[in-house]
Amino acid sequence: EDCDDNDATNTGSNVNDMDCDGTPDSEDCDPNDATNSNSNVNDADCDGVPTSEDCDDNDATNTGSNVNDMDCDGTPDSEDCDPNDATNSNSNVNDADCDGVPTSEDCD
Repeated sequence: EDCDDNDATNTGSNVNDMDCDGTPDSEDCDPNDATNSNSNVNDADCDGVPTSEDCDDNDATNTGSNVNDMDCDGTPDSEDCDPNDATNSNSNVNDADCDGVPTSEDCD
């Protein structure tokens, strides 16, 4: 149960913390790696993006954030033609009225 039998100053126990990193196994992103003490308490998929900002907190490969991209389509809200529709990632950068015609060629 002792994390280090050779160190009297280390009073840590591996009960409920197999890797002795200080994060309980139930909250530890990797309970077998003492170098990774990240917790899943506010990051369910352990990708480093807090749950409140994570575009998909069940997919660790998706590290997209909804900060400045509410619909998580990859287009910043300030440039997004419809920041509430993830299926529409058209940008207003070169199409000011978002009609699909580049501003330089648009008659209206």
